[in-house]
Amino acid sequence: MSDQALLDEIKKLFDDYARVWHEGDWLAVAMLYHVPSITMRGDGSIHSFQSREEVQEFLRRVGEGYNREGNLGTGRYYGLAALPIGARSVLATLTWQAVLQDGSILREWRQSYNLVRADGRWQILVATFHLE
Repeated sequence: MSDQALLDEIKKLFDDYARVWHEGDWLAVAMLYHVPSITMRGDGSIHSFQSREEVQEFLRRVGEGYNREGNLGTGRYYGLAALPIGARSVLATLTWQAVLQDGSILREWRQSYNLVRADGRWQILVATFHLE
């Protein structure tokens, strides 16, 4: 696979992520994760998930927390870089922006993802906030 084809596939994953997150479709967001998976949040807390339901419930709570902070619009990302780290794994890094309905940025953060190709699709195995 060419570097551009790989980047296009990873971009689609995160485009889908942003879309279903905005829709509040927590099951669809959870389906983008591998089970088991792990995440390290911006506060340094680490969460491990053993089932799709655990991922879904965790992400629902995160989404509800963001929504309490303001009237969120569609989230977006930029600066996507994808580095193959094997035949079926990629390290992807990007900057997310939580955007309010008026277009202003509520928050911005850098995050990396260890992705694995399983069941014919890219899935998030590890999600890591870049801690400051």
